[in-house]
Amino acid sequence: MTKVIRKDGQLVEATDVQYRVITPAVDVYELEDAYVALFDLPGVEKSQLQLRLEENRLSLEAQVEDPLLEQHRGYTGYRYERMFVLGDDVDPNQVEAELRDGVLMLRIGKREQLKPRTIEIK
Repeated sequence: MTKVIRKDGQLVEATDVQYRVITPAVDVYELEDAYVALFDLPGVEKSQLQLRLEENRLSLEAQVEDPLLEQHRGYTGYRYERMFVLGDDVDPNQVEAELRDGVLMLRIGKREQLKPRTIEIK
């Protein structure tokens, strides 16, 4: 029997693993006033997705049941997991999320004092 290491570090039989864990691909762009992150989450619905912002850590989790995967691979479904540590330049009160067609768009605003500004010359 194949052995696998779970997230908690415990070595278990492969038959004890219920979900295949996937780290979703992400593209991050910096704008003048915000960061935008696009996550690939095919098959995920809004009700299956959880985003959490705790201190400066942003975490994403989604769990999807897939009977075909269980039938052919022995997994109940798959689970997306990704975590980022946010920099000091982001404003945790300016986070917006939208899920559309398997792509999650996160927009994380920058703090006001760090945004570029024009200085008036007198």
